[in-house]
Amino acid sequence: MFASQLILLFTLCTVAYNAAVPASCYANGQTYPAGQTFVVSGRFLYECKVEGVELKGCQADDGVGLLPFPSNITQGGFRYECFKIGVNLNYRRTVVA
Repeated sequence: MFASQLILLFTLCTVAYNAAVPASCYANGQTYPAGQTFVVSGRFLYECKVEGVELKGCQADDGVGLLPFPSNITQGGFRYECFKIGVNLNYRRTVVA
């Protein structure tokens, strides 16, 4: 009986804690609500989530549009890449011979 009461108390505390966690992200000097996307450095698209920030992709040049993260796309004589090395996010466009 005591174990079930303890589990119930833990569940109630967890729900109360989760409700108290603010669902927003701070970047570019602004606060974004969970579910909103925003661009950093004119290139990297992120989405604010309750759990934190998620990289969605890189804005490519030449009207190619959004490259999902991670990706490697060849189009119109160029290779477009959206990738991460360590903690650094990268975008690269190279000529394909």
